[in-house]
Amino acid sequence: MFERVTSRFPRTSATRTRAAVLAAGLGTSVVLGVGVAAAVDNTAASGAAGAVQAQAAAQSKAAEAQAQAVKAQADKAQKAAEAKKAAAAKAAQAKKAAKAAAKKKAASWIDPVKSYKLSASFAQNGGMWAHKHSGQDYAVPTGTPVMAAHGGTVVKAGGNGAGDGPAYGNAIVIKHGNKTYSQYAHLSS
Repeated sequence: MFERVTSRFPRTSATRTRAAVLAAGLGTSVVLGVGVAAAVDNTAASGAAGAVQAQAAAQSKAAEAQAQAVKAQADKAQKAAEAKKAAAAKAAQAKKAAKAAAKKKAASWIDPVKSYKLSASFAQNGGMWAHKHSGQDYAVPTGTPVMAAHGGTVVKAGGNGAGDGPAYGNAIVIKHGNKTYSQYAHLSS
């Protein structure tokens, strides 16, 4: 009878065996390759995850630095505004003080001599004048220093009433502003 043979063709059987071994080897290689690829993918994934985390940390740090810079700039702007406000207040105070000093100076009329006796007053009638008296006469000893009653500019000085006539003797005329003048007459020198 016939002998039972696994394969009809003995050559085919060897080829099949070789193909099966080769297929098994390839399968193993593919499995190992997939494992290696998976390991590489895991390493790449963990590397990518690390890179993403590093990038996120860098972005967070940059955002934090930018927030600090914005806060510092806002603080600087606030300090500048406060300094400007303080300077404006100081300037206003200085202006107010200067105005008060000018007002005080403008209002600071003084007596031309420290001690005197009024010998003729303004608008006084008398036989010594053709019209009413045009000033106030302070009687003081000869040589007494005379001060200007207020700040101004000397516009006339000299004998003969500084040009206003012999009745005034030695005289000085000072212009004070606002069309105001003062005349110091009957001076010894």
